[in-house]
Amino acid sequence: MNTSTSQKVRVARIADLPAVVKLDAELTGESKQLYWREVFAHFLKDSNCIALAIEGEAGVEGYLFGEVRAFEFGSSECGWIVALGVHPDRAREGCASALLNQARECFQTLGVHSLRTMVQRTDVPFLSFFRNHGFVGGPFVQLELDLEDSEA
Repeated sequence: MNTSTSQKVRVARIADLPAVVKLDAELTGESKQLYWREVFAHFLKDSNCIALAIEGEAGVEGYLFGEVRAFEFGSSECGWIVALGVHPDRAREGCASALLNQARECFQTLGVHSLRTMVQRTDVPFLSFFRNHGFVGGPFVQLELDLEDSEA
């Protein structure tokens, strides 16, 4: 699906912060003002980062943030998509795909040859979205330790 002619993917700017905070709160049920201020401060100034917004008639209707990372746990340099969100009223209209396609181009310009992201196992729509765009299981397995329940 393509985005409507009134929607445009562009580089995010600091003025988009309130819209992203509001959209993320709608998507997650939690307002994270401080987190998003830190994301914007980092991703808008670092040349190895990508910050995109999709704008429509109602303003910012989606966002994608990513960065080039390398060498954690022996990983080669790759692009990481760390945040992706689209307004629920714009779901299935191609907004997320347009953001991802632009991010792919940006990452290729930065010289990386693969992309990674993490998705909750139970988030079937997100899993399906990334799989439909060619993402497959990667070479690493995420492990987690609950510090409240663990003993030293």
